Amino acid sequence: MALIGMVLSSVPGHASSNDHLDIGMLSATKKISDKHTLFMAGGTVVENFKGELATIGVSGKINDSLSWQSAYFLYSARIEGEERHYDHRLRGSLTYKHNVGDWTLSHRSRVEYRVGDVSDGFRYRPAFNLSHPLTIADMKLKTYIEFEPIYDFRAHSDTLALYIAGVAIPLLERVTLDVAYFRVHNQQTEKDTFGPQVILNIRL
Repeated sequence: MALIGMVLSSVPGHASSNDHLDIGMLSATKKISDKHTLFMAGGTVVENFKGELATIGVSGKINDSLSWQSAYFLYSARIEGEERHYDHRLRGSLTYKHNVGDWTLSHRSRVEYRVGDVSDGFRYRPAFNLSHPLTIADMKLKTYIEFEPIYDFRAHSDTLALYIAGVAIPLLERVTLDVAYFRVHNQQTEKDTFGPQVILNIRL
């Protein structure tokens, strides 16, 4: 389950220019039918502010190449000297995957509606992901890179661009550790926010 794109787009509205940012999350998935999976996640953001984030949703498999997902996402920032800032989102997406040898290319088309203290309105968030397996000392890893531009319908322009490089490390049969480096480029201010992200994924 890819959660990186969910987290990052909440951050630039609060983080200062060219700042370092740390994100940590715990996620869980539960298969509820042959084609449907329930997922949920929660985590923290640490920088010159602190915040919490959470999401819950359902994903479904249409065929071997095509899947869909619907979710609710919440981000809450605790900024010193100010009241909490809340960002609520409803999301729907369609993902297509295609294998070429050991490489997997995927494209996710997502539309989200935001309401809260950060911003309101619809955004379109297509993501392009390229992954490849890697074996080190009998451990099967999955390396990946991802690019995600964000188009804000209210601003009538691209507002952010997310760049991610990471690796998924299997720890146990149903536990995976996802370690990544991300960079968020603000198209309007030409400033970047970057840092590590760690997600512990558990399949129930």
